[in-house]
Amino acid sequence: MFITRFAPSPTGRLHLGHAYSAVQGHARAQYNLGACYAIGTGVAKDEAKAAELYTKAADHGHAGAQHNLTRFYKRGVGGTKDETKAV
Repeated sequence: MFITRFAPSPTGRLHLGHAYSAVQGHARAQYNLGACYAIGTGVAKDEAKAAELYTKAADHGHAGAQHNLTRFYKRGVGGTKDETKAV
C-alpha cells in the first residue's frame, strides 16, 4: 500500500510513506511532497526541490502540479524565470 495523502506527523516530520510513494512515481505523492518542500512543512523549505517534484508530477498529468509549476516559472521560484514555460 502506498500513502499518497499529505498528512504530516505530530512531530512535524514527513511520513516516509509520502517520500517513498513519490520515488515510486506516484504523481499525487510527488505533488504533495513538492508542496511540503515549497512551504517547508515536515522538511526544510527547498523551492528547487519543490520545482523538481512538481515537474515530475506534471509530467504524469497532475493538474495541480502543472498549475504550481507555471506559477514557479512565472515568478522564477526554484530556478530561472521562464515566461515561455509559464505559458
